[in-house]
Amino acid sequence: MKPTVLLAILSICLCSAIPARAADPFFEHSYAVVIGIDNYSPPFPKLRYGVKDAQAIATYLRKQGYEIIPLYNQDATKQGILAAMQNMLAPKLKNSDRVLFFFAGHGHTETLGGQDRGYIVPFDGGPLSASYISMDELANQSSYMDNARHQLFIMDSCYGGILAGTRASMVNTGIPDYLREVSRRYARQVITAGGKDQQVLDGGPKGHSYFVDYLLEALDDGLADTNGDGYITFDELSAYLTPRASIHQQTPASGILPRHGAGEYLFRSPRAGTLVSVSSPAPAGSALRGAAEPAAAALSPVPAAPRQAAADLPHGIELATSGKCQEALPYLQRGLAIDPQNAGAHSLLGRCLATAGDYRAAYNAFTQAIRLDQRRAEYFLERARAAYSLGQYDLAAGDVDQILAINKREPAAYDLRGDLAMKIARYGEAANAYKLSLDLQADSRVCNKYADAIGRNGNRDLADEVRRNCGR
Repeated sequence: MKPTVLLAILSICLCSAIPARAADPFFEHSYAVVIGIDNYSPPFPKLRYGVKDAQAIATYLRKQGYEIIPLYNQDATKQGILAAMQNMLAPKLKNSDRVLFFFAGHGHTETLGGQDRGYIVPFDGGPLSASYISMDELANQSSYMDNARHQLFIMDSCYGGILAGTRASMVNTGIPDYLREVSRRYARQVITAGGKDQQVLDGGPKGHSYFVDYLLEALDDGLADTNGDGYITFDELSAYLTPRASIHQQTPASGILPRHGAGEYLFRSPRAGTLVSVSSPAPAGSALRGAAEPAAAALSPVPAAPRQAAADLPHGIELATSGKCQEALPYLQRGLAIDPQNAGAHSLLGRCLATAGDYRAAYNAFTQAIRLDQRRAEYFLERARAAYSLGQYDLAAGDVDQILAINKREPAAYDLRGDLAMKIARYGEAANAYKLSLDLQADSRVCNKYADAIGRNGNRDLADEVRRNCGR
């Protein structure tokens, strides 16, 4: 993708271009191609929320000052979608501009040449994949729009994660004038509703797709502005959506496109100066795009108390370090709403939330700690454990890799790697991981897990011998 944050939110929708300008301190023009499709023809079933999702995203983006090219249903043909980028936008884009692409509709995948190939399906898509728009073509379109400094693609379609193939390393938020710096750098970023092999849900708790429900919550309600600075960065959005918009069918994915230059797509937030704790949703049985809607998730905003902040934060830290988490929570939340730059306090907040069983909010708190200090292996370990508790094993595995990149002698990381391997019945790998943990630090609990892994891997005699020695 080109040096712009092209916000591609793939949500089926096509219409006429409607300009809407608002002053932005970082960009002269903000453009968006917003696509939503419901009325598919066989072999693809009709959808219920594609157009509605796209219209909601377009409404939000207009408030952010975007000029919208809306493509809904019959306007969202293959030619119409490509022309919006290649002919309507690319020729007029400048370095001071940014582009967002949103798609809500059907996706398709197939294996050609030994590789997985992903597509979005336009309104006129038929039984042959040649009538679809490939992820490779979207990457080409990104290059055509390369004059734009920022590009962001948001894909709410099945198999959209194929486009998000590469993860970006996080930018150090401690650099001077952070927001201006990341807006100045080139950005080519992608957020998708699901992974490369996942189908995604059409019905969510608030009348949109499952993904768009939480995307709007993150952006329009400002809940992804975890540090309360008045802006939502790409990293904040991704960190918020990954646990919040995950369900057993789908886990949001994020990545970068070619020519990404360490920038971050930005949105203005309505919640400057507040920190929000979000409780776990309780989804019911949603079907894939077009089924029943799950129950609505509860939100628990924590009001800021500026006059108390100076005393609240140290008092909350003292309570949390003394093991009094229930008492510490309100003090930590109020204090961090006013002084959000304390990584250790975010970590303590995460531990207390995890103790209370709110693993999604804990995951977000640990993510904020990591954003402030990426050198602390314990923050990645805490977040990995929260992800594990949420059943997000890929996320936990990624954090384990980060821990070991910082400290190769962290026994807890090998212990958790063993637990992850056990979850997918890779007992030999689990045994090796537990053994590495034990070589670094004796632990009877890990020892018994090591014996269990050995036994499940087929060597019961050795497992019995190891188990007899675990207490010694």
